[in-house]
Amino acid sequence: IRNGKVVREVDGTELTYKDDNAGERREPVYYRVELVGPHKPGGRDYSLPIMPDTEMFVNPIFVKF
Repeated sequence: IRNGKVVREVDGTELTYKDDNAGERREPVYYRVELVGPHKPGGRDYSLPIMPDTEMFVNPIFVKF
């Protein structure tokens, strides 16, 4: 996510991203990475219903050119 907009989505467990467009106007930008995991059974009790996707955001990463 760059300045509040999704700029790339990747399936899998690894991400390498080079943003060639961010520095065009030399304006400061910030990035956040959103990780979405799979559905999983509720806790360790596998008799519980399935929980929604797990989700995590990293702290903002500020970039000044």
